[in-house]
Amino acid sequence: MGMYLSFTRVSPEELQEVLGLQRDPQQQNDFLMSLDRAGEPGGDLDKAWDGLRYLLEAAGTDIDLLYGIDDDYAEGTPIPWPLVLVSSTAAKLRAISFEQLAAHYDPDRMEEADVYPGIWTDTDFAFDYVREAYESLVEFFEFATARGSGAVSYLG
Repeated sequence: MGMYLSFTRVSPEELQEVLGLQRDPQQQNDFLMSLDRAGEPGGDLDKAWDGLRYLLEAAGTDIDLLYGIDDDYAEGTPIPWPLVLVSSTAAKLRAISFEQLAAHYDPDRMEEADVYPGIWTDTDFAFDYVREAYESLVEFFEFATARGSGAVSYLG
């Protein structure tokens, strides 16, 4: 299966609900799963998250896809992203094109750096995979920002 990263858009009220359930990750997940987000841009980066993290860091963007995830993180625990963080991330994403990130795409270096999922030198789709994930990320953050929403990230 492997590790994937996804984002869910939440209204200010829904974010407060998630924060209120902070002590129980299962209740948080149940609440987030109950939200109807059909037709909205998805925030699912699948396993491309670390490739994106690598490119964003190499480009010096100051975008932290793993915000709130540290050594004490329990896998699958939702991490709240307040509106101010969502909007600042959208602005930073708006300021950099994928072409600028692509200048840092180096499959050999990514393999040497142990960038997950380890597909960079032995597949022909890895570049497109990370590009499509970046486009989804930009679309998600723009959509959430336009609606005055926060987000919740989930690494599992």
